[in-house]
Amino acid sequence: MSKKTVLQIYAAAVCFFSAAAGVISLVGAVHGVLSFSAPEFFMSGEVYGAHQNNRAYVRWLSREERRWSGKPSAPELPEEEEELTALREESFAAKIAEKRHNAARSLVHSLIAVLFCAALFFPHWRLMQRREE
Repeated sequence: MSKKTVLQIYAAAVCFFSAAAGVISLVGAVHGVLSFSAPEFFMSGEVYGAHQNNRAYVRWLSREERRWSGKPSAPELPEEEEELTALREESFAAKIAEKRHNAARSLVHSLIAVLFCAALFFPHWRLMQRREE
């Protein structure tokens, strides 16, 4: 096997793996764009359902309190229905902002990976295409 053939096989392998990683990164980028544009849709069902009404919100907060503190204590909540509704809506807005932030971060990571894969792919593609003269 000639040195030129080994170099072409190496270049083809790098092209294959960088193309595969690039496709996976593009899928991540699409998911990031969709998550950013529709955060409620990509939010976990548990969190989304917990913010649909005050009763579900109180139950969810109790579960979260038990999960993180280990004690079966009820969270301190306002007694007025309007205050509880405002608290729930504020929490939902915070969850949406968190989801958008995570989606934007994921999109940036995916785009960096796509650029890195392209930087590997194209020079190796040219190297693989060289023919003996």
